Amino acid sequence: MEEQELVVAHGRTRWVGRASREVEVVLERMRTAEIGRAMHAEAAATALGLSADASLKDIAGASPAPWDDLMHAHHAALSELTAQIASLGVSNHQPPFAGPAVDPAGAAGRRHRWRHL
Repeated sequence: MEEQELVVAHGRTRWVGRASREVEVVLERMRTAEIGRAMHAEAAATALGLSADASLKDIAGASPAPWDDLMHAHHAALSELTAQIASLGVSNHQPPFAGPAVDPAGAAGRRHRWRHL
């Protein structure tokens, strides 16, 4: 998503499609990984006497040492990554530029440049 953001920010629109496809591949891999994570989390939660849909934070709180610290660290890291991904997702869906602006040099020296919003 950072690559997509850089491509869009620099007006390299011919690469946006490729960057978007790469994001889609990563998202599909994340969906697959999420299924495995959910299965393992459910098993861990029920083993700890929690409901099958317990959150990672709940599982960390019910886990014995040293697993509790490890699970709290995972929760903190995943929360940070989720915030970063959400931030990139929002910025990548906002229009990056207002459009071409004519350079005041006149017709002979006319060039287009992109202005960021």
